Amino acid sequence: MRKQEIIFFAIGIVFLLISFQLDNIILTFFKHIQTPALTLFFRVISLLSNFLSISIFLGILFTLKSKKNLSTAALTVLFSAAITYTLKHIIDRQRPYLGAFDSFPSGHASAVFTAYPLLSRYFPKSTWVWLVFSLFVLVSRMYLGMHYLSDVIAGALLGYTLSLISLHFLTKKTRPQHL
Repeated sequence: MRKQEIIFFAIGIVFLLISFQLDNIILTFFKHIQTPALTLFFRVISLLSNFLSISIFLGILFTLKSKKNLSTAALTVLFSAAITYTLKHIIDRQRPYLGAFDSFPSGHASAVFTAYPLLSRYFPKSTWVWLVFSLFVLVSRMYLGMHYLSDVIAGALLGYTLSLISLHFLTKKTRPQHL
């Protein structure tokens, strides 16, 4: 793991621990600033950021620019989605306003942060643009009342970590066996 990745993960863990105390405060804040224009904007952001949308985006991007890494990207996203949705069903946390379950961790946050290491490795010029988009996704999930702050932070950490693990194993160079 690179120094930047370790720092991101450590900061994320600290934010996650703090976020449980801020969950309701943040939701109340977003409830008070809602406008029709912001609601539309964040609905579009949410539509573009689930695992299916991210998979389609990465599939097109890797097909057009880096076909040799397409299978790595596909397996990374599949691995992350499987773990994320398994955890959501096991934890079964109720969503803030809908009363439905499976809130923790956020699948949208996991999806965009699964893509982050992939884009950082194979398309480094897109890293900052993707990070800004990812932050909008995190805000959108709370603004729309779909997730708590802790849900989105956990999803982001999970997606990022699972992507790094996947990339580590899928891109590991095999060493020749010496007899």
